[in-house]
Amino acid sequence: MNDSDYNKGIERVQKTLDELVESSWTRFVEHRNEKYTGMRFSAHTEDRSTMEKAKAMLSDTGFLDGPEKWKMDLLVAISEKVFYHGTSFFGELNPLISQEERAFYANMLIHDARTQPPKQMGYKWLVEQYDNGKLKDFIDHDLLVESVNRGFWEMVSEYLSYTENGRIMAVVPWKSYEVLMKYSEHLDFTKYRECWPERLCNRDNWPGKDYAKVYDRAKASGTLTTKELGFLASPMIGRIINAAFNPMDVDVEPESFMEANMKRFADVLNTPAIQNLLKEVFSICINSLSNEEDNIYNAKVIEPYLRMAYSAKRNLASSSIDRKDVWLIDNMINGRFPVEWLNEEAKEYVQSKIVKTIDENHGKISLLTKNMDYISDAMKSGGTGWTACASSSEP
Repeated sequence: MNDSDYNKGIERVQKTLDELVESSWTRFVEHRNEKYTGMRFSAHTEDRSTMEKAKAMLSDTGFLDGPEKWKMDLLVAISEKVFYHGTSFFGELNPLISQEERAFYANMLIHDARTQPPKQMGYKWLVEQYDNGKLKDFIDHDLLVESVNRGFWEMVSEYLSYTENGRIMAVVPWKSYEVLMKYSEHLDFTKYRECWPERLCNRDNWPGKDYAKVYDRAKASGTLTTKELGFLASPMIGRIINAAFNPMDVDVEPESFMEANMKRFADVLNTPAIQNLLKEVFSICINSLSNEEDNIYNAKVIEPYLRMAYSAKRNLASSSIDRKDVWLIDNMINGRFPVEWLNEEAKEYVQSKIVKTIDENHGKISLLTKNMDYISDAMKSGGTGWTACASSSEP
């Protein structure tokens, strides 16, 4: 259905709705006046629009029922372009109208779903209507393939991508996602450029094996660049990292787990999407030294996968330190923070904090004395702070 046919269809829908509403309105006014004895129903009822009258009748649960209600509900949905309400009673209405009417109303809903903004998730909705059988007879193979691909990226863009302000935290409608993935044989990641979303994120055990299977199929096609494959692989890398650092899974040893699972992504490890993800995780671990005991260890696990000049790595680590953390020095000492991760400015800052701790916090002297090797190295001054221990990976 093209736009011209759709516009003509809207005229037909509105005419049908006018006729249906007018045939019921007088009876509805009488119903309301009888229901609320002594109270006349909304003055100036003759000034109400067809849509206002239709909604008034539909909202009164004691008035319309059966085919009259089902058809009016469908006509209102099409008139207002709320396609996702259009099939509420489509199954019940189908046997009572002609084949021509069924096809007409179905095609109006399909056109509406395909032409609304992606946030309305019309293509995702079409796959659901195919799956539940309500519009299956009117969705051919080509439309199903298009709907699966576009519907998938509609959901990913809305629920499984980062924005400029961070991760979208809306609850993911996983049942809708599962319906889409029932038809994952039609999902083609080589077409994702048409629906390029923001940066992908992993969440709630996503992506799973179904995503990985589609990824492998796209990779085998040879039509995607390494950079594009890295973009598609990034949420799988994110899930590997989450699993490696999951404090609830005591059977996972992070370093060996990462090594075993990152092998399959060796060819895309250097891509921007994955490197940006690794830098972010590395930075978060250092910024959160006081939150988890293993944060420095986790940063050390990530560090070998960073593809950047060592000076850039030092600057990244140094800029990631939370200098407002009152326990910063204690946590750096206990965690054996690698001195070579700090640039000269950060070394001098940490050295000054150690001096202050010794001078002002005698209650913590036991912490300091048991790590005296660390402190003595840190306090050796060559005019530039920690130069004496810059060659040690664990001061």
